[in-house]
Amino acid sequence: MRSLIKFFTLFILTLFLSFSVFAEEAGPGHGGGGSSEDAEFYKMARYFSAQITEMGDFFKNDIPSDKLSRIVQRMRVKSSPEKLTLRGASVEAINYPEALKVIFSELDWNKKTPKKKYQLVIHELLGLLEIPDVMNNKEYLYSELLAERTFPLDGVFYSPETVDCTELGHQWELANQRINVHCKTEEECDNAFKLREKIESKLKNQCGLRLDI
Repeated sequence: MRSLIKFFTLFILTLFLSFSVFAEEAGPGHGGGGSSEDAEFYKMARYFSAQITEMGDFFKNDIPSDKLSRIVQRMRVKSSPEKLTLRGASVEAINYPEALKVIFSELDWNKKTPKKKYQLVIHELLGLLEIPDVMNNKEYLYSELLAERTFPLDGVFYSPETVDCTELGHQWELANQRINVHCKTEEECDNAFKLREKIESKLKNQCGLRLDI
């Protein structure tokens, strides 16, 4: 009887340890527990990846959308309750391109506005892509530009897996804003018009809506 009790005790303990290891290794979005900060980081990353895919004509020479999508699906994200340092300097996050892993500071994350969080996510994704976050010799300017161009108008980071008519309407508004505000060259404006037409086609076919411009 004692042997039987001992067997079941060891069996349950083994299952518990196996589940704990799985939850730690899986990470957010892949079956693991993760923190709310991890989930927020991952959601912003998926949103950015979807935006780059939709806006391929804008960034096709700079950001490979297929590679970015694979990275976002496979990467591991882990928030740390401690301050992070890299080569003796305090940093907000550290990315490991070979391991497809990002560690970021919860303390710094929770002090940021949504747009600054989003820019940090983009900065770390550029790191995983091994693309320098530099523009006009200014560090972090590229991620700032990308965040400005793709940040959702209503501040809601929609999931690409649950596209609905509300989200399509949001995407149309964003494309329309790019036409009226952001495009500076003829090529950029032409690409923006094509993107808006693509979204309008989805609105018409999937939602039965037509937008007057």
